Amino acid sequence: KLFKEKFGFAHDTEFIAYDSADPSDVHAYEYKDGPGPDVDSPIFDLMHGPSSVWNIAVIDNLLQALQAECNNKNWPVHQSDAYLRTLIVNHYKRLRTVWRKA
Repeated sequence: KLFKEKFGFAHDTEFIAYDSADPSDVHAYEYKDGPGPDVDSPIFDLMHGPSSVWNIAVIDNLLQALQAECNNKNWPVHQSDAYLRTLIVNHYKRLRTVWRKA
């Protein structure tokens, strides 16, 4: 649900048409000259894996949004940041694989 809300697609296969982050924006952010990923409209840097500086920022923003949703809905089971981060990273890896194979 989080990826659907933030990226506007319901199925992984829809990710084929996804536009990667602009390389000049990524470069500027990595060298501290740029603002970084937009919190409200995140864009992954599909040219790199989940451990790039840009993608770490996107994943951190998604993690914060997911934790906020968990708290707002008073879910009875709370998961650790590490667990939720792993879920987000694994989803990103799947989506990147779909995108790269397109």
